[in-house]
Amino acid sequence: MDDNPNFLKIIQPSQDDIDFWSYQLCEHSLFLKMLLDPNVVPDLQMEANYMYDQWYKLVQTKPIKYNTNLLTSLYAFLETIHNKISKHIKLTLMLSIDDFHALITHMIFEQTYFVRLVEGKMTLKHELMFWLQENSQHTALFAHQLPPGDTKTYITEISNLLKRNKVIAQHDPSYLMYELKLLTQSNNAANYLHDEIHAGNIKGIDDSMLEHEMREAIRGEQRVKMFLEQIKL
Repeated sequence: MDDNPNFLKIIQPSQDDIDFWSYQLCEHSLFLKMLLDPNVVPDLQMEANYMYDQWYKLVQTKPIKYNTNLLTSLYAFLETIHNKISKHIKLTLMLSIDDFHALITHMIFEQTYFVRLVEGKMTLKHELMFWLQENSQHTALFAHQLPPGDTKTYITEISNLLKRNKVIAQHDPSYLMYELKLLTQSNNAANYLHDEIHAGNIKGIDDSMLEHEMREAIRGEQRVKMFLEQIKL
């Protein structure tokens, strides 16, 4: 499969990619504004407010421009938060230290993908590997916030399947052909979780953050389906 020239093809970014990920990063800054505790880190909370204002102005423009200055600022802000969490400082009341750390790492991971995609450094293989890790991190984050029970066990199992498939695919890329089925399973679990939250059966998970991750996961499922069809050509 490594010999397939389509597999090594560089993904060409589109305006739709810039629009989608700019909106997602704008929401990242909004979530940081919501999550950071002003009683613990008032300076960072104020910076998050300013960061969100700048990203919000950007996504109101048509077409949205790829803004390297804002990307650099957000990277530096996330790294600053990462360093504080690494010292076991609890910066939010809404998540545990470990879960907030995982969220910050996840935001950096997504932003790195976006930058490399736009800069023409993302091969089809790298893209497929990205979506496996992306959905694995999504499900792991929400599984950690669930109380013990069948739902937590099921979503944890899906996260582990995605993670295991990525590890195997690094040595045997043919395993990427199973990716679409795993992503569909992961998205079905997210839809179930979303329905349970709205029914009042699950507490403690922010619905706006779940919907944010679901948009990314749906996009991933669509792109993986398209790219796997290209590999079969």
